[in-house]
Amino acid sequence: MTRETSPHTPPRNRGKKLLEVEQSVAASTPANHTNTRLYRLASQLYQTARTCWLEEEDTESAEEMLLAAIESCDRYTGQRREMPHMRIAAINMLTMLYHRLGRLADAERTMLLQLEAERALAAKNGEVYTENVAVTLWYLGNLYVEMHRDRDAEKAYLEALELRSRFDDEDIYRYRPATAQCHRSLGNLYFSRLNDPDTAERHYRAAVSISEELCEDEYEHCNHIRGLAMSLRLLAAFYEESGRKEQAQPIAERAAALEAEFEIPLPFDMPADSEES
Repeated sequence: MTRETSPHTPPRNRGKKLLEVEQSVAASTPANHTNTRLYRLASQLYQTARTCWLEEEDTESAEEMLLAAIESCDRYTGQRREMPHMRIAAINMLTMLYHRLGRLADAERTMLLQLEAERALAAKNGEVYTENVAVTLWYLGNLYVEMHRDRDAEKAYLEALELRSRFDDEDIYRYRPATAQCHRSLGNLYFSRLNDPDTAERHYRAAVSISEELCEDEYEHCNHIRGLAMSLRLLAAFYEESGRKEQAQPIAERAAALEAEFEIPLPFDMPADSEES
């Protein structure tokens, strides 16, 4: 899809709410200020779509508004730097709406449109936007798993992992938890769908290794024990279901010990109902 392509053509017969927004923006913008009008229109449509969906549960109007917002962004030729981000935000919300409605094919189409837009930004400034590409790829992998398109999921997850791994040495506590998450997703995919237990084990163990490293710092430990416990649980379940119970048991016990830490209050925690004397 090109930059000018919208996921759908907005309906010819505009709904009442959409017409109200268009008329309001047109009345407040000089007729010869096309780009100003398009910017204001896209912004207002996006905000109104949020209200329609999240507050009024009017998904039909929300979809129409988001499609029109994307169309406005596509027609914009000005220089506002926020317009590409507004366009991505509208596409992302439309993807979430389609997913909530169970329209997975539409969700895939809009997610691919978002991915294309994020790749374009990353091509100009990879240090800032490559992480966004990786996140969208991971969500795309999740969508393909839901659609039972396992090889497409594998491809998306592997690319997400490759992109995330580029940042691992910059700030391990910021970037590496998501790298471990990619390994967990791949482990699940290879074990439960692709019948490749050796590769599944490799990814599960990689997730454990990363999470262990993150927990080594005493000040970061509390932020990452949940990720480590989750990785250990998955590895233990893998060994259990593979008939390797002797390996599964100590790993499961270790996960349980970490999970017990979740409920232990920090030393400086006070009862919620305490009062100063």
